[in-house]
Amino acid sequence: MGLNEYSHMTFEEFVAYFNIVKADQICTVAPPSKAEEKVASYPTSWDWRSFGVVTPVKNQGGCGSCWTFSTVGVMESHYLLKYGGKARNLSEQ
Repeated sequence: MGLNEYSHMTFEEFVAYFNIVKADQICTVAPPSKAEEKVASYPTSWDWRSFGVVTPVKNQGGCGSCWTFSTVGVMESHYLLKYGGKARNLSEQ
């Protein structure tokens, strides 16, 4: 759980928004007190560079394919997370 488009809602507002009206229906959303406890246990910052799973920055130039560069960057990082060792320089083409 984390901050999202429903975080500002109370539990009751969330249930009403999604039209959860049956008394026997199970709602999997944690009550606010449980959610606050969970969020309090998260680290205040996280830097993947300290884990060595971020590949070097690439320059997309003016080609307008930022979506490709971000996707390939994620794939390269996941490769490092799974297999470790030397970074793979995947192609954005």
